[in-house]
Amino acid sequence: MNLTVNVFETTDYINTTPLEILAGDIVVGDNSSSSNLTSMTSSVEGEVSVSVSKPGYISYSIVISDVGIRDQSIDIVLLKDLDINNVNYQKPFPTFFTFRDWGSYNLDFYYGTSFKGQSSFIKHNADGTTDTYYGTKASIEFDGPGEYSVKSRSINDDFDLYNPSVDNSDTNISVLEYKASITLSSKSTNVREDDNCYVIGSQAELTISIDQAIAPVDDTMHSASLEVFNPKGVKLYDLNFVYNSIPDDIILEINEIGAYTLKLTLNDYENNISYEESTVLEGCDYFTVDYSSCGSYTLTNYGTIPIQVSSKTEDINTVIEAGESYGYTPSSERVVQLSTNIINDSNTRTYLINNHCGIEMCMAAYIEDLLCAPRDRCTPCPPESELKQMYLFYNTYFMKVHQLFYQNSFFDALSDDVINDITKIENLAAKLSEYCSDSSIDSCCK
Repeated sequence: MNLTVNVFETTDYINTTPLEILAGDIVVGDNSSSSNLTSMTSSVEGEVSVSVSKPGYISYSIVISDVGIRDQSIDIVLLKDLDINNVNYQKPFPTFFTFRDWGSYNLDFYYGTSFKGQSSFIKHNADGTTDTYYGTKASIEFDGPGEYSVKSRSINDDFDLYNPSVDNSDTNISVLEYKASITLSSKSTNVREDDNCYVIGSQAELTISIDQAIAPVDDTMHSASLEVFNPKGVKLYDLNFVYNSIPDDIILEINEIGAYTLKLTLNDYENNISYEESTVLEGCDYFTVDYSSCGSYTLTNYGTIPIQVSSKTEDINTVIEAGESYGYTPSSERVVQLSTNIINDSNTRTYLINNHCGIEMCMAAYIEDLLCAPRDRCTPCPPESELKQMYLFYNTYFMKVHQLFYQNSFFDALSDDVINDITKIENLAAKLSEYCSDSSIDSCCK
């Protein structure tokens, strides 16, 4: 960065005028002035010492902790080395300059006058309190962007001076926002209206927005990246770019059910800050089976192409148009197998519907009737023995159903093990239906 040091003097301790300094008497780091100047500009970085001297004046020196990477100008005021009899002998003149940490709300304050006295900086807070920082340097952290009041103070003998003046309540320090704003949004060609998930076969168009609160010094020191992970956690994309050259038309193909994780990162190497924004896109099936009432279901095609729906075990063979639904009632209590084919596509999926609502209603009615009806508890009651048998069947049925449907309700292909499980479940359902249809059972299944 380029640091410019301007040198002034004051005669009335109110106003300042430029002061010419002899060659070699302005020293900034390893650089010194080559001629008589009122200011000097040097290329420096990191911690830098600054000193200014002139015959007849009190010399100035200070060490700046970090000049940063942005060009800056500072003002130094040299006070005359007055005779002890002068009314302004050792009178302070409290001026200051600041350096900002561009990666926080922190400002470093430096006393800017050659005679300092007992120096301090006073920060005035919004609640009426003050914070005092003693010395010729102070690092002050502010709450956030806004306008603040900070005064420098010098005390020596009978002098107690402020800059700005003690009765000036105006703000004099502006703290700017440094944080970048990044957003990641998406839209799809086909979204389910009920849950806004992205239907398999659709495309998600990704939009990235990056807004730098403070213009970078070097664009190449602000890089961005986009990572995309599929529902299995496999990284699909790792796109890197300069923050102000955001790629257009970033398209994600939705071809799996589950959560796609998108992570946008902005790396600010100028200030050693990283910003992250994440979002999740839910991929969902183009075909759904939804419960509508006991024993009835709604089959919906959320895709963009018609679907053929058929079954080897049920009387259904129909085409559901794109975006349309179809009401379906299985013929019996069983695990219903539905096969789906996208028109002009040879791939087949099999969906299983666990149609057991009638059995649940039968059991509920039977148990209620058995428990609530008056009975002679001293006489063995055959229905209670029958209940035990039914309950064993009932529990076995739903345990097997849970095991089969634990992870999935549709299959690209049915293995022999799955087919055997379905057969056992249907046999149990048939036995339960037989109990429910017995004339001795007062239930809804008669």
